[in-house]
Amino acid sequence: MGTRDKCKCKNTTNKDCQQCKLCELIYHELCSGLRCAQCGESFRYKCLSMTSEDYDFIKKCRNLIFKCDNCIDSLPSVEQLVKNFDENNKVLLKEISKLHKMKESMKSEINDFKVKLVAEDNNELRTLEKSRVELCDEMKNFKTELKSSWSEVVSREVKKNIDVINIEVKKNVDVINTEVKCLQETLNESAEQKERENNMMIFRLKESDADKKHVLKILNHLSDGVITDKNVIKLIRIGKRSEHVIRPILLKFDDLRLKDLLFKNIGKMKTIGDDLAQVRLSHDLTREQRNQLKKFLEEAQKKTVDSKGDFLFKVRGDVGKWRVVKIPAGKI
Repeated sequence: MGTRDKCKCKNTTNKDCQQCKLCELIYHELCSGLRCAQCGESFRYKCLSMTSEDYDFIKKCRNLIFKCDNCIDSLPSVEQLVKNFDENNKVLLKEISKLHKMKESMKSEINDFKVKLVAEDNNELRTLEKSRVELCDEMKNFKTELKSSWSEVVSREVKKNIDVINIEVKKNVDVINTEVKCLQETLNESAEQKERENNMMIFRLKESDADKKHVLKILNHLSDGVITDKNVIKLIRIGKRSEHVIRPILLKFDDLRLKDLLFKNIGKMKTIGDDLAQVRLSHDLTREQRNQLKKFLEEAQKKTVDSKGDFLFKVRGDVGKWRVVKIPAGKI
């Protein structure tokens, strides 16, 4: 263990201390810590699985910077890549400018050599001119290759980020479509419930030409004469006629309160007479409401069986607000 591990930093103030991002311990930055050059977070070198020798080496090297794993792993944004490209491009342009100056300097030197050597050695002059041309060509090629290289880097990163964005957009669109579908189903269900709220179903009423007469008798009996045929805006058998099946009757009232009055007095069906005693009344439920009611009825039946005769469980409540209630067997 290095001597730095034992440093206690007695002569430091609170402002010299930092909290390690990984272990959250307080330490003195000058003794055992490194600060990320990108995010600015501080880390104890021990939490970075780093030896004291490595830490001392990094601290002594001014040309080294420390970056944490999170910053290294994070992908640079397109804007950062473009910014880096612009900065590097400026540096390159400066270098190219220097090369141009060198070119002009060499051109000047070549011209001087021409004046001095034209009489002595024309072949050497042509060699120098050729070198100048080759250097210019190499400079052009270098500039073209460098520009192409940076363009490819930027293009790859842009494409990668666009692919990631497209994937996220598709996920968000799928979620929105699912939510819209659920909302549409909810709206359709609400509209259907609203359409059926004034309806009532009559079951087990034997089919005959006197259907209307029997129905009005039931309505009159349960409402004490309040409901007349003027309050019934629809009376129709549902389904295809069959000799073996009694089709239910659909009633539609002009006022929801009339239907509520009937169900409030439904206990009077016991006194209506033997010819209509088998008749049953029900709300006109949507498929979703029927499925919900079925679950409540199955739950009530199971609890009744499990109670072994001590209690009966019945489904009670308004439409869509059903609940299972427990009733002692002796009170039924």
